[in-house]
Amino acid sequence: MIIVWIWVIISTIVTILLASAASGTEQITLKRLESLVGINQITVWPGSGGANLLSEDTLGWLKSISNVMAVIPVDYVYGEISLGPYICYPSIVGVELEDLSVLGYSAAEGNSILKRGEVILGYEIPAQFIFRNRPDKQASRLDLLGEIIKLTLTKYSTEGEEIQRTYSLPVAGILARTGEYDIDYSIFISISNSGRYKEWLYGQSFNRKVNGYDKIIVIASGVENVEAIHQTIASYGYWPDSRLSDTQQIRETAASLRYAAIIVGVMSLIGSAIGVFLTMLTVIVERKSEIGLMKAVGATDRLVLAVFIGEAATVGFLGGMCGIILGKIIQVLFNYWINRSSLQAGEMVILGQDLTNITLSTPVWLVAMIVVFTTMFSLIAGVIPAKRAADLEPIEALRDI
Repeated sequence: MIIVWIWVIISTIVTILLASAASGTEQITLKRLESLVGINQITVWPGSGGANLLSEDTLGWLKSISNVMAVIPVDYVYGEISLGPYICYPSIVGVELEDLSVLGYSAAEGNSILKRGEVILGYEIPAQFIFRNRPDKQASRLDLLGEIIKLTLTKYSTEGEEIQRTYSLPVAGILARTGEYDIDYSIFISISNSGRYKEWLYGQSFNRKVNGYDKIIVIASGVENVEAIHQTIASYGYWPDSRLSDTQQIRETAASLRYAAIIVGVMSLIGSAIGVFLTMLTVIVERKSEIGLMKAVGATDRLVLAVFIGEAATVGFLGGMCGIILGKIIQVLFNYWINRSSLQAGEMVILGQDLTNITLSTPVWLVAMIVVFTTMFSLIAGVIPAKRAADLEPIEALRDI
């Protein structure tokens, strides 16, 4: 029985470590996924042919969707940015936000606080200026933080006459590089400013109920909620755009790892149950005389059955508990070693997995499942041997004494 008990312990440890590695890898993957700029955001466009105006009513409806954390309207304005002899033609984005960090943007210089009348530049903007009189010559990256740049808007009268208006905007911050073109090559202003600029460009009162917004950014409360929100928005005729395929692929990969680990662990536990079954059959042969004495002194078949089933279940339960404790100890030691080691990425790869990308994390449900499984598997494996022990005739069992 000791051998079977050790077998159950080892199987439990294997199950714990495999499932913990898969669970920990999934958690790390999702955390890294959530750290990507825009990964939990859905951009909402009016829809095919400009249907479904993005109005104030749209904002209210989007906010009512379950698991939506924030709804941010966005405008676009096009104009010329200048500073002395330098000019640039970036996308000018009006955002209804006090702090761009809500969108996952951080400041490389200055801050990400977006105040009315100020501007925050994408990372690449300072390197996009050209000389006004030499449009073929690129200027070196400019030091723009704290400078006052000029925004020049242009429109045309009904007679075709060009009309310009210039606004002075102090640079409050420069964003860190994101790798996203529409962020790194844009400048950001408050949406109240962009509305004022559009009102001048259109030459009429600018009403959000009539003119709406160019797009709306919806921020989900978590990566796992992006798909449901995306589908809800699409079902109402709007055009949602998100990194849904990225989130689905990574989550599916992580889930596959978890399921594979659980399957391997369950197979190990089933192997333990087979071991319990075979061992119990052997035990019956070795303990025939003991069974005979039990029956000779009045033990019923039911009592003998209960004794042997109880032994099998006890082996499974104690083996599972010891395996869990030892597995947790190994988990703590492994995590401590990984966190304290000086390993660099790619230095130690096992079965295609970089150890620096792995942490062990045991879900609570897994612990409960293992205890139940080891006990139940062992109990079931002990039923047939226990039944054979209960069916032994006392005289036959006592012949070996």
